[in-house]
Amino acid sequence: MSNFICRYCQHMKMTGRANPNGNNYGLKGPRGECFCEHPKAIESFRRVCPKSPRMAGFIDFTPPGDDYPALKTSPQWCPLKREVAK
Repeated sequence: MSNFICRYCQHMKMTGRANPNGNNYGLKGPRGECFCEHPKAIESFRRVCPKSPRMAGFIDFTPPGDDYPALKTSPQWCPLKREVAK
């Protein structure tokens, strides 16, 4: 499988949501934060993006009120994608 999608991956976890406030009142709800919990995710992130200011393992925010990120592919540092490339 050469096309990995974080939305369907068993290692993707939504760790929390933003607080409901006036900015997201009219939307379906607050957005969530998605992280990769693969054992090699942080190591892979550090190797591919050594100077990135992002938190290691962070995938994306979810759309308001949803439980999965809207990404159509996985990030370039995805450990599963890197294992298949070898």
